[in-house]
Amino acid sequence: MFNKKTICAAAVIALLCATSLQAQNEEKRFGLGFYGGIREYKGDITNQWFKFKPNVTYGLSLSRYLNRSFDLSLAGNYGKMSMQADSIPMSPLSPYKVTGNLLDVGFELAYKFNNGKILKENALIAPFLTAGLGALYTKGFEKQGTYKFANYPANTPISQNLDFNLALGLGFKIRLSNSASLVLRSTAHLTQWDELDGIFNNVKGNKYDKWLHHSAGIVFNLGKSTPRDDDNDGVINKLDKCKTTRAGYKVDATGCDLDSDKDGVVDNEDKCPDVAGLTAFEGCPDSDKDGVEDSKDKCPTVAGLEKFAGCPDTDKDGVADNEDKCPTVAGETKFAGCPDTDKDGVEDSKDKCPKEAGLAKLSGCPDTDGDGVENAKDKCPTEVGTIANNGCPEMKEEVKAQIALAAKGIFFESAKDIIKKESIDDLDLLVKILKEYNTSVAEINGHTDNAGKPEKNLELSQRRANAVQAYLVSKGIDASRLAAKGYGDTMPVADNKTPAGKAQNRRVEFKISYK
Repeated sequence: MFNKKTICAAAVIALLCATSLQAQNEEKRFGLGFYGGIREYKGDITNQWFKFKPNVTYGLSLSRYLNRSFDLSLAGNYGKMSMQADSIPMSPLSPYKVTGNLLDVGFELAYKFNNGKILKENALIAPFLTAGLGALYTKGFEKQGTYKFANYPANTPISQNLDFNLALGLGFKIRLSNSASLVLRSTAHLTQWDELDGIFNNVKGNKYDKWLHHSAGIVFNLGKSTPRDDDNDGVINKLDKCKTTRAGYKVDATGCDLDSDKDGVVDNEDKCPDVAGLTAFEGCPDSDKDGVEDSKDKCPTVAGLEKFAGCPDTDKDGVADNEDKCPTVAGETKFAGCPDTDKDGVEDSKDKCPKEAGLAKLSGCPDTDGDGVENAKDKCPTEVGTIANNGCPEMKEEVKAQIALAAKGIFFESAKDIIKKESIDDLDLLVKILKEYNTSVAEINGHTDNAGKPEKNLELSQRRANAVQAYLVSKGIDASRLAAKGYGDTMPVADNKTPAGKAQNRRVEFKISYK
């Protein structure tokens, strides 16, 4: 009585039923629906869609809640199916009509718009879309009249048939109470069969027969109801300690705003959700507790000042330690925190005279007389001199001549170190010059001719040089400025073979210089 197609369809339906019922027993979240409706045929002989002819049906459904977005249901509808051919103008044939009863059973997956993302889960009106796969069974189909168009045979018998159909639909669920809802829906059933209307061939481009099913019904929620979750945070009201969680905020197992790092700032508002921080910094830390959050703190492990981006200023000189070349000694900003003790514009590390204000060109050392020789190297620091003469003034040529002439006018008693009176004027001239060039030093050199023994001559020349030194000291010249040295007959300037030469060799030389 049943062919292979019938047996396969029954097996698939039985398998699906077994799977569904197991899930329903485990979850106990299902609903039972009772429906009434009408069918509208579309096929080879006519198109009755949206004509709302009274092909009344009755139906039942058992639905299973899967999650917020999807429900799975097993539904069946039984009722009349009537199909009448369109009239053929000028045709002598009687009207062609097919009537019978049709049972369709199938599984449907419904996508719910009241899933908490599009509409609230407890929305009063909840639209949905459905897609399903099922089987249809026809019984008692009879045809009346004759249909002869093109080359299709008429009066073909219609037998009982079992086949598959694909169902696509849309509808609205209107919540009446927590236990019941009114459901309005329309579903298009697309068959894999072209024998429903008794015509086996395609006349108008419709390869397979199909129908629309419009229905209305009541669905009752049975068993354990789905726990309420009013704030749609995924934690049911019974377990939810915070029932007014803001939409989109992460929550913990108790339904309260999630605070992963336990810093008092919830994750959705915490810029550093994995590290405990401060409310003032939107959950980000301030490790050194200096009022500057770590992400903006250039010295996050050392307490510092906000104006220095969290870095300290140990010496309080206005330069942060991380930029201060001398962080423990107060200095100046222009020298990267290093000091300029004498305030001469040369930092101490480059100042050769850090305790005396000086000139940059002399590495911070002073030049009192402004002659370009720093005081430390200037032998005449209070007199303008020359660099070549170590800061002392150059002696005039006429003064040098006077010194040489005065030295030649110094005479002694024969073989003695007693200065003759006629030499006093020349010695006084030397005193005057030494006082004028008061920073100079003088070297007094005594010489003799070669008469007598050399050792006696050396001794005599030294005594005579000492005598000149003693005279100059007696006239107010500091002894530290004078040096006396006797050379005897070792440095003649003329020939000792003549009286004139010997006279020239018996002399005192006077050399003035600077220390």
